[in-house]
This record gives sequence, structure tokens and C-alpha cells, in this order.
Amino acid sequence: MKSFLIILSLIISSGVQAANVAGNAFLDNNSNSENITITFSPVSPGAVFNQINPIVNGAYSTTVENGVYNVIFEQAGYQTYELMEVFLNGNITLDDVTLSSVNVQEISGEITGTLNSNSVYKVVGDIFVPTGEILTIDPGTEIKFDGYYTIYVEGTLIADGNETNYIRFTSNANFPTNKDWGNISFYGNTNSILNYCIIEYGMEENSQNDGLVTVYDGNVTITNNEIRHTEERGIRVYESGAANISNNKIYDCRGGITAGSDNLNSIIIEENEIFNIAQIGIAVSVNVEHAVVRHNKIYNVGIYGIQNWSSIDIYRNIVFNVSDATFSSGIFVVGGQPNVTNNTIFNTRHGIGIYDSDFFEPNPKINSNIIAYNSGYAIHSEGDPQPQFVAYNLFYNNAMGIGNNNLPAGVGVIATTNNNGIDSDVYYNIFSNPELESLDPTNPLFCYPTATSDAVDAADPSIPVVDGHADIGAVELGGLLAIGNQQLVSIAVYPNPAGHFVNFTAPTNVQFDQIDFIDLQGRSIFKQKLNIPVSNFQLSIAENLSPGVYIYTVSNAGKIISKGRLLKN
Repeated sequence: MKSFLIILSLIISSGVQAANVAGNAFLDNNSNSENITITFSPVSPGAVFNQINPIVNGAYSTTVENGVYNVIFEQAGYQTYELMEVFLNGNITLDDVTLSSVNVQEISGEITGTLNSNSVYKVVGDIFVPTGEILTIDPGTEIKFDGYYTIYVEGTLIADGNETNYIRFTSNANFPTNKDWGNISFYGNTNSILNYCIIEYGMEENSQNDGLVTVYDGNVTITNNEIRHTEERGIRVYESGAANISNNKIYDCRGGITAGSDNLNSIIIEENEIFNIAQIGIAVSVNVEHAVVRHNKIYNVGIYGIQNWSSIDIYRNIVFNVSDATFSSGIFVVGGQPNVTNNTIFNTRHGIGIYDSDFFEPNPKINSNIIAYNSGYAIHSEGDPQPQFVAYNLFYNNAMGIGNNNLPAGVGVIATTNNNGIDSDVYYNIFSNPELESLDPTNPLFCYPTATSDAVDAADPSIPVVDGHADIGAVELGGLLAIGNQQLVSIAVYPNPAGHFVNFTAPTNVQFDQIDFIDLQGRSIFKQKLNIPVSNFQLSIAENLSPGVYIYTVSNAGKIISKGRLLKN
């Protein structure tokens, strides 16, 4: 009897971690769909590979470990269909999928007009989009390069996919490598878009350090893409009137994003996740004006998380797991007077490094950062240059100390208290445990300060806050801390910006039963009431919220327990 209870307990406990997935998969010209292969490809660390076939009538069901997956439907002779980054948890019914009969077209030379998802396009020579012409690529279209060919854009390229139908630029090889084709190159007075694209397996290492996506000139918007598997940079920008590089996932590359030349007027690099990079996550070169590097997550990098040569804003980035080589840094300042503000840097060699150069004259302002758990210094100068400003930071457990010999006088010497009564130096730098909810990047509360953290309300009060109090580090506590006398809690809301779905994850022992959305004019837009209180909930917002910024409130038993802002794409 005892052994039976143990086995029953194991069965029950293992089921708690599993998702029951069901749905239907069909062929557009054949009623027998039993040979469709459905692959659950893991994205999150806890996910586990699984592969099944539906029964004759197209229905399928299976059990997978809870996690995030790419769900891939494929059969020979039909176009592959992918559901990207689906969170599977509990009982899930996926939307019906119908695979289209393949119509392969070979393309090369000058191409204009529209490429649509009814065909797979095999590239058999270089492609040119001429000046004054437009090439539009529809969502779900697949473009396969059958050799080392490049797309040269002198006109306009509009590759505008969506969350459920990515446009794919890939290799035609059965066993692709990271240098099977050239790249997508933009020239001239272009106003092009790459949105929700998968760009992979191209661009061999080259002396110019061109990227899998390279902007030589023009205004290009590069958003919501996966750029991966290349011997070179994921993105390289030379000259541009304006470039927006936002919310991309860039990995398995030599470098992540490299930007800069004498004529790069404006660039925004924000909300990107950059990881598994051999050299540098983000590099901004000399003479770049009006550049912002903010809200990026950069990790598993070989040399520098961020390398900078110009007087730009480096704001609210999380940089971690950078190489422990003696010259490596989370953020490395080669030149200029950048504002290095509200970043969180940990598990690197040196948190912030400063290059020894009288010519480039590096002179950063280091303000309101968390720099902790690094094997070298928090701030390391290679020679004479020193930061012009080091204030309101939290330094903790850096193995070699706060800095070597080139810090402003008084930095690191406890001489007063800050406005919260915490021991500090005269620049209000503090030296206590940051008390972050989690240092695990898979945790929804990654790098959030706890309510008792000394980082809360300890940042430079002159820095604008997005929502909440002026907290040291990249992530604020999470909304206003109190409404009247009611204490609020930190609930993770992700992704943010959001598209079709948004997840709400509360801390342990916290539950909620209602979510409200209010526009910036104070009008109630959408309300979701739950049958029972929960700690985790995935909410569909595709049909209920138009694109824009909203205030959300999370309530339990009629009382608001959390509040924040959500950007709906």
C-alpha cells in the first residue's frame, strides 16, 4: 500500500509540471493528415523536445513539460507552419492549422511588387530592389537562399510579418551553417521595415564586420525579429538619418549590434535580448549623435556587453554573464561622456571599464546603477582617465572592490547617510545587498528589487521614472508602491510591449481575481474578471485593446494590489 501511494504521489506531482496540448492540423488538398509532423521545439530552459503526428481526422493531443515552445507543423510537399514562442501551461487548445501546398519559385535579379506566402521563394542569384521601387513581403513568406547571395535594397523593402506569421530569410541547405548566404543590405534614401522576421544562417566573417542585416544608408526600422546563426554581427549600421532597432532577439553571432560612422545621426537601440555572442553585445562607435541604448538584456558575451565611443545615453540595461577575461567589462567606455544610468551589471569581470586614451578622452557619468557580484572591480580604469561623476550607485560584492585608483575623491568612503538613512559616501553611493527577487533570467521577477531593498527610492531624484519610485538599477520595484494607505506588490507583467497575449505572475502567496485596463485619459477600456483567485494568468488582449499605452491595475477581492503601464503593439 505504501509503495502504491508513493507511485500515485509521483504521478500527481509530475502532472503538475505538464501541459495538456490539443488541436487540429490539416492539409489544404488532402483529407488524410496523419503524416503531418508536429514538433515542440524548446525555447525556455524547462521545456523538453517532443514530436507527434495527428490522427487521420487531423486531431492531435499530447503532454509536454510546462514552458515556452516553437510549435512547428510540417509535411513533405507542403509549407511549414510555425507558432513562435508559445507558452504552454495547463490545458491548452491551439488554433487550427492548415498546411498549404508548396509552390516553389526561383528568384534573382531586380525584384519589385509583392512576394506572398502562397509560395516558397528559392534565391538563385543576388536580388536588387531598385531606387524608387518597393518590394513588399507578406507575413508567413519563406525565402531560402540557394547560395551565397545578397538582397541589395536601394529602394524600399517592406518585410512586415506578425506575431503568428514570421517572414523567414534562411538557407536552402538541408544542414545549414552560419555562412550559407550573404545578407540584407540597405543603401540610398530607403525607408524600409524588417518586422517579425527570422533572419538566419548567413554572412561569413569579413574584414568590414558587416552584419546579417547591414544598413549603409537610409532610415530602417528593425523590430521584433529573431536574428541568429551568423559568423558576423547580427546588425551593422553605418550611416543613417534614423534607425530604430527595437525588441529583437539576437543570438549565436560574432557580435550583436554595431552602430556608428561620421554620418549616423540618430539611433535607438532598445528592448533587445542579445545573448550567446562571441565578442560584443552592443557597440556604438565614434561621433554618433542622439543615440540611446536602453532597456536591453545582454548576456553570455565574450568581451564586452556594451562598448561605447560616444557621448550617448546608456540607460536601464541588464548586463550579465560576460567573460571573466582580465580585459572584459559589462560596459566598456572607450571615449565620450556617456550617461551610464540605471543599469544592472553582475557576473562580469569588471562592471564598468574605462579605456586608457588621451585621444578619445573617456569621461563617463556613472549614476544610479547596481554593480554587484563581479570578479574584478565595480569600476576599472585602464590608465589615467576617470569618471566625471559617480553617484547614487549600489556597489556590492565586487571581488576586487569598488574601483582602482581613478575614482573621484571620496567615492567608496562611508561618510554620511542617504535620504533613506542608509550608510553612504558623500555622493550617496551605497554598499548593501541589492536584494533582487531573482538573478535567474527565466524568472519573471528577474532583477526586480524586493520591497525591502536599499535600492528602492535611492536613485538620483532628478532622473525621470517610468512608473513608481526612483530606484537604483535597471528595473523599478513595479508600479506605485501605495494607493492611500494600501501597500502594493510587484507583479511581473510580460511581454511588455505586448501583442496578442500578456502574462501576469504574482510573487509567492499572492493571488488576484481581476485585471483592469484604463487609457491615459482615465477611461475604463477593458476588464477581465476571474472565476477564482490565481497567481498566474495569461490574458488575451488582441481583440480588446487597440495599439497604445494603458494603465493596468491588478485586484483581489475588490482591492488593487498592483499597478503599472502596458504598451500594446
